[in-house]
Amino acid sequence: MAKPIGEALANLLRSMGAGGVLELIPVRRAARHILKSYPGAEFVHYRDGVLYVWAKDPSVRFRLQTSSRQIARAVNSLVGREVVKRVVLRKSPG
Repeated sequence: MAKPIGEALANLLRSMGAGGVLELIPVRRAARHILKSYPGAEFVHYRDGVLYVWAKDPSVRFRLQTSSRQIARAVNSLVGREVVKRVVLRKSPG
């Protein structure tokens, strides 16, 4: 029986050692959704259980920092499993 294209692509990425890409997409979507509650906050990157975010406004940065555990839980809830272990605030967007 033929495998669906998505499953075949996922297996190919895993075999090439690029399985993290499969995790990045749903985490990015969930993080962007959660960060809408923090005007001016931006998703920067996700890697190895760490979600990197940025905000220019100091008050938004403070809110992000004090809410990092709640943000991680909310993202994990939307993704459906525990993928984000920490939220790190970046000093610049890049």
